[in-house]
Amino acid sequence: MRGEARGKTDGPTFALLGELDGLVVAGHPVADPQTGAAHACGHNAQVAGMLGAAMGLVGAKAFEHLAGRVVFFAVPAEEYGDVAWRVEQARAGKLEFLGGKPELLRLGHFDDVDMAMMIHLTPQREYRKAGVAASNNGCIVKTVRYIGRASHAGERPISVSTPSMPRRSGSRPSMPFARPSGTRTPSACIRSSPTGAAR
Repeated sequence: MRGEARGKTDGPTFALLGELDGLVVAGHPVADPQTGAAHACGHNAQVAGMLGAAMGLVGAKAFEHLAGRVVFFAVPAEEYGDVAWRVEQARAGKLEFLGGKPELLRLGHFDDVDMAMMIHLTPQREYRKAGVAASNNGCIVKTVRYIGRASHAGERPISVSTPSMPRRSGSRPSMPFARPSGTRTPSACIRSSPTGAAR
């Protein structure tokens, strides 16, 4: 979803991005009851900030005094939900990149953009600030397969007795949350360096 406002004269094109993602977050207080998706992880604030900037700039008639254009761009598919579906689409030739921004770049939707920025909330509520990301160039997606008995890194598996690992005083027993052998964990998104996005 993309909109733009033009300044009084020609000039550079600046894109203000907002990631448009709903994450499947079990038990989130505002999750959709059917899909479990919620606008979490700061994306609600990103889109609100993008729309607020558009409303403020238009309301103040700032474009009467500016050169160039501002593009307000809601970009989808940044949180790497539905990885299996995305990989299937890539194998079918419908996608080349698994992330929204790299795919939009490939399709030419940023060809007229000279610079872009976005905000993201920090996970520390006490800071009460939004952050301007240093880099959002893409992700490397990996699927990890663990074989064996799962356990927490600080505890031993509940069914294993190891005399060489004495129980700490007051520690809780390991939780029986082991996945069956050979199951896959969800893929994780690792922000890349400015070298670009990877499949």
